[in-house]
Amino acid sequence: MIITSTNYFLPYSNSQDNMNYIIEEVNIEDEKIIRPINRLLEEVFGFAAFADNKLKLNTGTKGTQPSLYLAAIEDGEIIGFNAFISHTFFLNNKPIISYQSCWTATSKNHRGKKIFQNIIEEAKKILKARNAAFIFGYPNVNSHPIFIHKLKFIEYPSVKLNIPNLSFLWDLFLNNHLPNVEDLKKDAILQNDKELFALKKGEYGDKIIKAAVNNSFIWGIIRHKILKGIKLAYFSIGGMEISDVNDVKQLLKKLSQDNKFYYFQFVSAQSNTWCHLFRRLTPAKTEDLIIYDLNVDSSQYHYNFFGGVKDVF
Repeated sequence: MIITSTNYFLPYSNSQDNMNYIIEEVNIEDEKIIRPINRLLEEVFGFAAFADNKLKLNTGTKGTQPSLYLAAIEDGEIIGFNAFISHTFFLNNKPIISYQSCWTATSKNHRGKKIFQNIIEEAKKILKARNAAFIFGYPNVNSHPIFIHKLKFIEYPSVKLNIPNLSFLWDLFLNNHLPNVEDLKKDAILQNDKELFALKKGEYGDKIIKAAVNNSFIWGIIRHKILKGIKLAYFSIGGMEISDVNDVKQLLKKLSQDNKFYYFQFVSAQSNTWCHLFRRLTPAKTEDLIIYDLNVDSSQYHYNFFGGVKDVF
């Protein structure tokens, strides 16, 4: 018996296989729900084992609205799943609620039934009714064509910057004509870095690092890259809150003093207004941001999103 968190019930029929499935909002706090979901995620993503609390730690933001979890169920079996992380962003000093699509999984024995597509379509209806601004995500090569061509998401390119951890070179990468911080925030959808830092800290613990100067801060994680057989450590920037543009260099200095790595890596949506703080940005070869508007025409705004907003950061 499948126990769900709501009475939300949507039947679908598949004429080719003459089988039916339903899509329901489910409660991942329920052991009878989370266990089969975790087994499905293990099957799809090739995990050896998936801890019962992993999904909650990864998606459980402590924002103003709860995250959404939808499952496709056939004959009592969970055959598809998708999580939607609730994010409280800010636009012109006002909070807006948006949801990140992630943890997409369809049972290998039930492919071809449009399970993933139907889950996303129903999420659009649910989240629009809950006054969400938009749904966003970072699709992989498999889900990208469905999101763009069938589900009508809009794609926004990414940019990248690697800054050597050598202070005498920083002026080559920092803008010498810094704009006013309030101008950078105008008409920009700002990720909630306090909320994101707390979420990632809860999942990864002390691996998540934060440096603060005055009322500004940068946070992220140290990762490693193998280059010509040499293991290089770098600081992957998850996000930043800047109250004074002159704090940026001091933040880099503080991170450099307290940690050992070879370079800073900055990856973001191309429209991110914080990009104006830097120079020498180049196109990034990564999963690009995709957006589906629900109650806000976000195409007229900038997306100040960094890698830390991603579920996989």
